[in-house]
Amino acid sequence: MTLSSGRGDDAPNGPRAAAWKAVDKAIEEGKPKTAAAALEGVEQAAVFDRAWAEVARAIATRILTETGDRAPDDPERLILLAGAVDKAPPETRGVLEAIQANWTWGYFLQNRWRFQQRTAGAADNADLRSITEWDLPAIVGEIRKRFAAAVGGPDSPQRKTLQNLPVAEWSAILEKGTMPAAYRPTMWDVVVRDAIEFASSGERGLVAPEDAYELDAASPALGTLEEFLAWQPEAEPSVTDRDSPLLEIIRLYRSLLEFHRADPDRTALLAADLDRILWASAAAVSRGDAADLADRKETALEAFINRAGNHETAALARFHLASLLQQDDGDNDLVEARALAITGAEAHPTSPGGVLCKNLVAQIEAKDLSIQTERSWAAPWPMVRVTYRNLATVHLRIAKADWLGRLEAGKPHAGWLDDADRQAILGLAAVREQRIDLPATADYRQRHEDID
Repeated sequence: MTLSSGRGDDAPNGPRAAAWKAVDKAIEEGKPKTAAAALEGVEQAAVFDRAWAEVARAIATRILTETGDRAPDDPERLILLAGAVDKAPPETRGVLEAIQANWTWGYFLQNRWRFQQRTAGAADNADLRSITEWDLPAIVGEIRKRFAAAVGGPDSPQRKTLQNLPVAEWSAILEKGTMPAAYRPTMWDVVVRDAIEFASSGERGLVAPEDAYELDAASPALGTLEEFLAWQPEAEPSVTDRDSPLLEIIRLYRSLLEFHRADPDRTALLAADLDRILWASAAAVSRGDAADLADRKETALEAFINRAGNHETAALARFHLASLLQQDDGDNDLVEARALAITGAEAHPTSPGGVLCKNLVAQIEAKDLSIQTERSWAAPWPMVRVTYRNLATVHLRIAKADWLGRLEAGKPHAGWLDDADRQAILGLAAVREQRIDLPATADYRQRHEDID
């Protein structure tokens, strides 16, 4: 799940449910004034009830309705929300800061070309009202600053507040993802993942320096949990690119894992640790060849599965490991991938990883068939090539078609067959029929068989 732009998947329940439904309906219909009228009084009533998720949603939605007719390059929405954050109840400020960061990021994406063409130092980047005149480093710096404010420092009250806000109470402003709430149980988890997503975009606002930091596949980035938590590359003297988004992501994952390290329920810790491994394996570079990186990822996933034990996140790791094996060219990799996926699906059939494993098994076991031969036949007669997977038998029928009739009907090309043509051909008497028993594809890989 992730923070939405003020509107979640479900309208809040309770005494103002009807008002929220009216607001959402008006916004969907492109009627911001109608939405604003329906929203009248909701924010104040939610504050009175101390329904903080609803308050935050009301503040963001109010600003959306006030700026709904603005052009994409109009920053009024950002300016109004920045002012609203300062006046909002303390219980809502962390979430509103995160929404502000997401909105600023969205504003940049919509107007990237403007910032990329702008002369450096074109406007005072301390004044948000002049954001339309900022240069690229200024807008990227603003987004990073907003996400840093949303995440908060190690001892900041804002971070502690967000860490004590269960996501279940904030469904009004969250876009639901595919994972259960236990994988990201607090609002701080959601905010940190949003910050990681932005940093993963690699946007720096500047040309990468010559000494740009690279994530080495052999580093603790793909090590065990303890190795990763003890690793602080930003403090290493050899690392000079202190502004690297990669270093920022490492810090964010380290904070996330430290936060959940002592949780009685291991779900959030294991989910974050697996995400760390998947991110690192995608971002890392190998000093050797590509196979070294794949081996390192495989080792990291196997170690994670051992750490997770019977926890359902092990099924998710098995899916990723099986998918990695599926991409290899070895003779037995699909067999191993299928076995891994079956284990994951059987151990936790209804979990996200179990469902993915089940789908992967079905994909590996899927039947494929195609037939190829020459269009014109003359002695010596050509072969009929059967390309197949997971099939034991193929049946061939040869029928005599009235191609002259097709020409007269204005269908000159043999490949121009519609459904009616196919049904007619299938109804023709066979000139010759043959059943061919095919060699088994025990490795689940595609193979060819030439038929005389």
